[in-house]
Order: sequence, then C-alpha cells, then structure tokens
Amino acid sequence: HEQNWTNSLFWPTAMLYFAMMNATSIFAHAIYEPHTASYKLWLKLDVMATGLSSFNFMFGSLSSLSSNIAAATASTSSFLALNAMMLACFIKVGLTSWPWQAEALYLLPVAMCSLSQLAMLAKRLAFSRTSAMEKLLTALHLSSAALFTASPTMSIASCALFGDARFSVIQTAFFGCAVSCFWFSPWLRTVRASATT
Repeated sequence: HEQNWTNSLFWPTAMLYFAMMNATSIFAHAIYEPHTASYKLWLKLDVMATGLSSFNFMFGSLSSLSSNIAAATASTSSFLALNAMMLACFIKVGLTSWPWQAEALYLLPVAMCSLSQLAMLAKRLAFSRTSAMEKLLTALHLSSAALFTASPTMSIASCALFGDARFSVIQTAFFGCAVSCFWFSPWLRTVRASATT
C-alpha cells in the first residue's frame, strides 16, 4: 500500500496543475489590468488550476490514509476518469459567473487539500521508523505552508512596516505555496525510498 500511494499519478498531476496556476497567475496579476476581460479570463484559469492542483494533492494524501482509496484510484483508467470529471466540472463552473465562484473553486479545494495533507503528515510522523530527514522535510514543508495561512495579514503588516504593500496577500500566499511545494517533492522521494528499505 505504501509503495502504491507514493507512486500515485496524483502527485505529478498536482504539480503540473500547480505549474499552470503559476503561469496563468502571471497574466492575471502582473500583465493585465484588473477588471478587464483578459484579466477575468486569466484569473478564472488561475483559480481553476489552483483547485485542480489542490484536489490532486488531496486524493494523493487520501490514498496514503486509506488502502481502499489507494486501490480504487491505483489504475491509470480510474485516475484518468476522476481527473477528466474534475476538469469537466471546473471548466463548466469556472468559465461561468455566479456568486461565491472563486471560493468554491479556490478556497474550498485548498482547505480540503490542507486538511488531508495534515492528516497524511501526522500519520507519517506517528511511525516509529520515520527518518530524521523525513521529519526535517516535513517541518520545512509545514512552515512554508504556514505562510499561506498568514498571508491575509501581510498587506496590513507590510504597509505598517514599509509604507506600501510590497508583501501583499497574493505575493505572500504564492510564495508560501511555491516553497511548500518545493519541499514536498524531496519529502515524497524520501518516503518512497524508505518504503523500499
């Protein structure tokens, strides 16, 4: 079971959507002016990529927690079917406009991803044979992710410290996510290596 979930296709797919999130965010937050048609399109693509990345991280984490989920999503066909359904739902919902759209496609998946990841990491830390390297990478991953949680306060803090919003909510949140994902990859490799020893 452990060997199966560490090699799950959910992990590289989550990273692919995470890369798409960062790419589309450049257009949404750095190139186009807010409230223009182009800005709104790229922002929707950004939000959709974030949600799809979060759901893949969530399913990967749930696979580590439950052998039943791992077995149900182990085959390539079941993985592709699940991702195809998620993509279709996100396209249908993401390209329309309705109240609470961003929250449903962005905040809800991120929250579900965060909870499942915390459960996965807690389960790993409970193992008596968890290596010191894995514990270190877990701490780095979690401390980086904590920046995302603190991001809503950063605009006010930045204005108070520097007189401008050079460290705004968006900048801090994206930085926290990027560094967290940076540490997650070596963490997964470490867990995968421990499963073979």
